[in-house]
Amino acid sequence: MFVVVVVVPFLLLTITNISNAYVKPSELRHKIGTPGLPWGTKEKNEWFNSRVYHRSYQEDVVKKLQAGFEGFAVHQYGTIHVNKEYPLYVVKSNDWDEEKVCVLITGGVHGYETSGVQGAILFLQRFAKYF
Repeated sequence: MFVVVVVVPFLLLTITNISNAYVKPSELRHKIGTPGLPWGTKEKNEWFNSRVYHRSYQEDVVKKLQAGFEGFAVHQYGTIHVNKEYPLYVVKSNDWDEEKVCVLITGGVHGYETSGVQGAILFLQRFAKYF
């Protein structure tokens, strides 16, 4: 069996200043933009600038991938740009054969769910060499 692991960057942002769990309907209006109008570049930049980074894609993902995994090769297959560049990676068996059955493991499908990326990396570090 051959294993492919695709790691997509997770957005490393969280909402700031959450004071309590209950929000009154009158408080639901977002402070950015005008109700009923789509956001333009100004509003998008305002939103991104209001986020706080709690993790580092470089430290938490890229460095782990660049360290390599026994029996696997790490390849950058693209880049996305969300206020800065995020490289996209695929990890493939060294003896990859397109004629054989393979398994696809993904991480980072939903941007705010970091556990998928870390789970894929943990699989590569501990178990992938046995497949």
